[in-house]
Amino acid sequence: MPDGGFVLSGQTDGRGSGLTDFFAVRTDSAGNHLWNKTYGGSKNDYGYSVFHVPNGLIFGGSSSSFDPALSKIYIVATDEEGNQLWDSTFGLPSTNVSGSVQLHNIDGSFLAVGNTNTYNSGSDDLIAIRIGGGVGSNLPLPADNSFIQQAAGPAAAIVAGSVIGLLAVALASPGNALLAAGAGKAASSASGGETETRRGFRINMLVDFVTGYFKTHISSKFFKVLGKFEPEKGVAQVRHEVFLTFSKYELGAITFASVVLGITFLIASKKELLQPDLLVLYILVAGLVVIVDDLMHRFAARRYKVTSEYQFWWLGTGIMLFTGILFGSVFGLPARTAINNTEKLTPKQRAVIYGIGPTTSFLVFIPFLLLIPAGGFIASIGILGASMNLLSAVYSFMPFEPMDGNKVYRWKRPGWLVAFAPLLALYFVMVIWVF
Repeated sequence: MPDGGFVLSGQTDGRGSGLTDFFAVRTDSAGNHLWNKTYGGSKNDYGYSVFHVPNGLIFGGSSSSFDPALSKIYIVATDEEGNQLWDSTFGLPSTNVSGSVQLHNIDGSFLAVGNTNTYNSGSDDLIAIRIGGGVGSNLPLPADNSFIQQAAGPAAAIVAGSVIGLLAVALASPGNALLAAGAGKAASSASGGETETRRGFRINMLVDFVTGYFKTHISSKFFKVLGKFEPEKGVAQVRHEVFLTFSKYELGAITFASVVLGITFLIASKKELLQPDLLVLYILVAGLVVIVDDLMHRFAARRYKVTSEYQFWWLGTGIMLFTGILFGSVFGLPARTAINNTEKLTPKQRAVIYGIGPTTSFLVFIPFLLLIPAGGFIASIGILGASMNLLSAVYSFMPFEPMDGNKVYRWKRPGWLVAFAPLLALYFVMVIWVF
């Protein structure tokens, strides 16, 4: 220190806000205590190094408080009196790092060195991370952990997924398709009549022809194609059961849905797709999610003697991929359960059949959630299972067709709202701060 004093860093479990906290103490040149501080979050934070920079101090260490399952390089910036200015963690996606900042470079950057077992090239590997830098730079920029920045992706995914679903269902409904086709024919007739009075204006004739053709032919074909991929109501087929009451078609749909859902979550979490262990884990957990959800639908449907079938869902798959890739937050499902003859049931019976799927997904979410505090690989499984099951519960419980929540909404709107509002809020909070 410029005044001849000393600043020491370490850790303590006797004070602070977590299990083990980053501990710093400053003395004068004679070793007399001047001040001490603790830094960190709710889990384990360790201090290993300290650097004096213009107008303050930089402490380096590692922390597991800011990621549900992983340890990261941890940096705390303070003023001369040890008052925290900001803190941030650094590392690569899906990478567990134990280490600290080791070197303050001449360009103002810092070199963090540690070890990791993520890359599987050995039992333990060296990892080096350069943080900050640039001519005249003395402090690395802290990560933007503001609520707005964290909430932007999940909020955009929820809004986009809901709007796309509503729009597609509205366009695919038979009434709107007929209305659009009728409007197209009327527009075409009007355009044709108009061109009769303006035959000398070739450009106008061409414009009218193209407009009329689009409105009559292209729009009708669009609605026909959309109707095939997104029917207003799926029709369940009675097929030969081969395993756990599932037909070959359903087993194929479950397999495909599991793979697509698992890969989409991998992409959204920015994890390496070519890691076989991660890929298998994501697909297996996704498979558990879709099977449990559909088995409960099937159980309830058979109780009321109606036919159900698990079907791949093109629109849901598109929404899922769109939100996962674009916003880094998955809000969509690749399959759904079609149930026949529900018009013969009472509104309450329909609500029970369709509502049992999202309810079960939420109940399965809870034990996965309890695995997260364990840390390490167990926490990774907990995060994955909890996020997928909570997504299944929230997305399936949306109030528009063909979602399960639509039947509960039609039965008792206040009851649906009381259940859905806190569920959506929980999903939003979990995606921002946990998943």
